[in-house]
Amino acid sequence: MSGSNRKNDAISEGFLTPAEVNALTCRVLLRMMTGMMLTLSGLLLGLFGSSVAAAFGGEAAPTALWPWLLVPAALVVVSVLFATRLGNQGKTDRPGQPDRQKVSAAVVSGQQRSKTDLAPHSDAQCEKILEQHIRQCATQADALAVMSISLEQADVEHQADIARSLHGLAQSRGARLVQSLSRGVMVIAPGQLLDDAERLAEDLHQSVVSIALPSKENPLGVVTASIGVVVTQPTPRTAAAEILATLSQAVKLAEGSGGNRIEILES
Repeated sequence: MSGSNRKNDAISEGFLTPAEVNALTCRVLLRMMTGMMLTLSGLLLGLFGSSVAAAFGGEAAPTALWPWLLVPAALVVVSVLFATRLGNQGKTDRPGQPDRQKVSAAVVSGQQRSKTDLAPHSDAQCEKILEQHIRQCATQADALAVMSISLEQADVEHQADIARSLHGLAQSRGARLVQSLSRGVMVIAPGQLLDDAERLAEDLHQSVVSIALPSKENPLGVVTASIGVVVTQPTPRTAAAEILATLSQAVKLAEGSGGNRIEILES
């Protein structure tokens, strides 16, 4: 079971991605190595020439010694060729440019999906989205956490505001927030084990309270939420309907215990 917590999945345009940082780091290190090779070659040539001059006092050096010049000379040639190739590559293929185009496309796609997710979805649409994540996690042998953020009946009018406020938090944890017509705000978090899912649920719950939307019927005076969580290890046979049924059970347990709490079930 993979316990990788996919964090910082959201990419901010205008900043270097990890791939671009790695590419730039490798390029700097290669240039440093090239400079060191040239310096070493120059030192070897200098030492060789000085040694020959000192040994033979200006007389012609024996022919047998000259092949030894091939070693530092070869280093010089290799270093020059390597530096030239590296420089040409830097001009024709700047690090990160192709990736930057892909990143920009990913950002636009992510923004479009965010707008779509924040629009209310039917039960069938939510089930289809969940099925996609189930198949992905089953293929990668990864865990999956699904959460439902349920508001009090009198506070349902604030659901859209809650969804918009929590969207960034969910996205920063590698999770996908979807607004459902009948299940409230759903958060689908691939790669989340029990501990990771519990922390994310607690942060989401605290965020709902900290938004401080007014509530006339809640004793606290602000909108609170009951959060049901299901953590599972999907297989190719796992059905979205089964997870959603367990999720409904978790929400009912949270609401039945007085509300404003988190209930986590494993399946």
